[in-house]
Amino acid sequence: MEYSQSKDFLEYVRAKRNRVRRMEEALEESRARAEHVTGLQIGERVQSSNKSSIDATLAAIEEEAGRLEEAQKDLACDIDKARDLINLVRDEAAVWHVLWERYIIGASWNAAAKHTSYGRRTVFRLAKQGYQDLDEKLALRGTPWHSNL
Repeated sequence: MEYSQSKDFLEYVRAKRNRVRRMEEALEESRARAEHVTGLQIGERVQSSNKSSIDATLAAIEEEAGRLEEAQKDLACDIDKARDLINLVRDEAAVWHVLWERYIIGASWNAAAKHTSYGRRTVFRLAKQGYQDLDEKLALRGTPWHSNL
């Protein structure tokens, strides 16, 4: 099944949000494991025979935190683009609300249905309508969907 350009972009942003969330969880697990194993709080340094291995672990955690920070900045940029894209259908309240719940809030389809007070099938229908409306509006503007909105 072929997807519209707007849907592809919105799903890409949603997947990126999930990847960043997993990175955050992994970093927290790494920090907790390092603190448990070493008995130190992150940021503390120790003078012992295994100082080099502890410092290497802390350096790896700091590097992981740097990658996470970069991914969070990139995600924030993409969420802003998704927000601008979805706001193109702001005049269609039901469609806008479904797309907003799914792609900006990050809700599942079931949660989006619950929050919008629509049935799950109606949510899918409204989302499909939204993708089509977004693609049409962008085509009328004569600008590529991925350019600055």
